[in-house]
Amino acid sequence: MNQKRQMIVTVQSFVRCVPAMLELNDEIIKDVRPYNTTLKDAATRALTVTRWKVGEIAELGLNSTNFYYINVTEAITQVINTWGGELRDRVEINGNKITGRFIDILPRRGADTDKRWVIDKDILKITNKTQSYPKTALYGRGSSLPTGDDTSETEGFTRKITFSDVVWSKAKGDPVDKPAGQEWVGDPTA
Repeated sequence: MNQKRQMIVTVQSFVRCVPAMLELNDEIIKDVRPYNTTLKDAATRALTVTRWKVGEIAELGLNSTNFYYINVTEAITQVINTWGGELRDRVEINGNKITGRFIDILPRRGADTDKRWVIDKDILKITNKTQSYPKTALYGRGSSLPTGDDTSETEGFTRKITFSDVVWSKAKGDPVDKPAGQEWVGDPTA
């Protein structure tokens, strides 16, 4: 008797979903200074280097802030800390395509109740999950330098030092090639 054996293979796959807004952690704003302007203008200027746009933005008056070598997520947080409001990130989809990525800053929806949460009284369980997002390129920033000489009081300080003047060549034993003027160093194979 000829017996055929059947093999059943079970394939399991896992999908990890992360907020699309996390890509804003990798976009650097070098120097933008929204001064005496609206929340909408400041948020628009923070998002200029990204594919995200401002969405619904509350009218919260005029204010000023400064984005200096920070990522866009930090800039949006700084905008909210300065003007107020509540963040909502939104992705619009039509069919199976993303048609828009938006940052909404809405008027504050809740109230500060001064309630203090206490473990074993108000909180039954706390869990902590650590996530890591590998980086393949880094911007370097060093300290500012005094602009005066050693014999007199300094008049001020320079902007922060960057990688722009550093030149690397793999032919000379450096880990990667990095031309002058480029403010970041990265791993091209990653």
